[in-house]
Amino acid sequence: MHILDVVFRMRNSSFKQAFKRQILDTAEKLSANEVNIVAHSLGSAILAEIIEELSKDLSKQGTTIDKVIFLGSICHKKWSKVISDNCNEFINHVGVKDCVTPFADFLNPKRYSHVGTFGFENPYVEDYRFSNDHTSCTSLEHLQDYVLPIINNKFRADPLIPKPKLSLNQVAYIQNTGYFAAFLAVLLLGYFGLWT
Repeated sequence: MHILDVVFRMRNSSFKQAFKRQILDTAEKLSANEVNIVAHSLGSAILAEIIEELSKDLSKQGTTIDKVIFLGSICHKKWSKVISDNCNEFINHVGVKDCVTPFADFLNPKRYSHVGTFGFENPYVEDYRFSNDHTSCTSLEHLQDYVLPIINNKFRADPLIPKPKLSLNQVAYIQNTGYFAAFLAVLLLGYFGLWT
């Protein structure tokens, strides 16, 4: 078992099913023809794993998935076509200062990717870059100014932040933020069996 999966125990199937059930119940309660889903961090990876089944179950209720919007995503790039095939529009908000997603990619590159920092960069996803870190992408300001307008079909926001490059400067930024020490501690605790 990978340390990232130990830290995020909610990857188990019962959590995924509860997550799916909550979306289904909400859509049914509201008699919604369409739903929009906004997922942050690990929620994006979990959504990727259940979206096909969720889409089928929603269609039985007469509901489709309109937009999927990721914020600070660690979802693996391999899921982009699957997600895109199960919604009308797939949007990824990239936080160029997000140092969490490269760590997820580093810890388990077969399951996670750094798309929250660098984008999916493929034709299935619209990547929008912002000067955000892992938590500021969920701020009230960001949600009001950039997420809700997309859901309401008002406008597309792309503040034209340049694409980040993983360099020694990025590594220095990661180390200076304190995340490096926190992740190093979790890794060491996991390695020595002290993280339960």
